[in-house]
Amino acid sequence: MHSARLRQRTSSATSRSKKKVAIKFCGLCTQYIDVSAIVRVLRHMQAETGFVLLPFSRVEESVDVVVIVNACSRGCADRNEIRNKAAQAVVIAGEVVNGKQVSFEAVPDAVAAALEACLVH
Repeated sequence: MHSARLRQRTSSATSRSKKKVAIKFCGLCTQYIDVSAIVRVLRHMQAETGFVLLPFSRVEESVDVVVIVNACSRGCADRNEIRNKAAQAVVIAGEVVNGKQVSFEAVPDAVAAALEACLVH
């Protein structure tokens, strides 16, 4: 996975201050993706790199990255008031990650790659 590269790139930044990543879920009324697989990938990345992962409901001021999980293409959780709480966003809308179509099986890895790109900048 992407964790080894990310761990190397973020080790100096992480020692100064841990990056904050919030996760925002839609209502999950229609699921076209495996949301639990995305959560597993995020938790694995968190364990490998040490960023702080918190639910969006606990964000008081701002975070470095918000991961917006829309389980279908409707994108109901992708709203400006959510994006405005973070410097960067990873947006999942069904099988689309940050505007790029991926296969069902590739969604978790695409999310990991998108988050990795946000954390190293």
